Amino acid sequence: MNKTVFALTLALATTLAAGCNPVKVSEAGKRINMVTGNDVQNCTRIGTISNSVLDNVIGIPRNKNKVQSDLDKLARDQAVLLNANTLVRDSVQDGLGSYSAYNCP
Repeated sequence: MNKTVFALTLALATTLAAGCNPVKVSEAGKRINMVTGNDVQNCTRIGTISNSVLDNVIGIPRNKNKVQSDLDKLARDQAVLLNANTLVRDSVQDGLGSYSAYNCP
């Protein structure tokens, strides 16, 4: 195998591996509640969270449920940093997530 083919193969393998890394949520993040907008009427809004993940790898679309799950996990950990205990998913589109963070009794 010549050096160019090897380099291209290595680059492709690295790109694919980077797109397949699982997003893990911290123990604190696991305790963040994910609810709908109707469930936060008695809560205090803390702020907003925006994040992103790859929604395709070298032009191959990722599973939409997996993309949403990864975005949710990242948002949970960001909510911990805001001292929030509840999240509402506002939108998920094209690998971009938008969330509202709340403190609820």
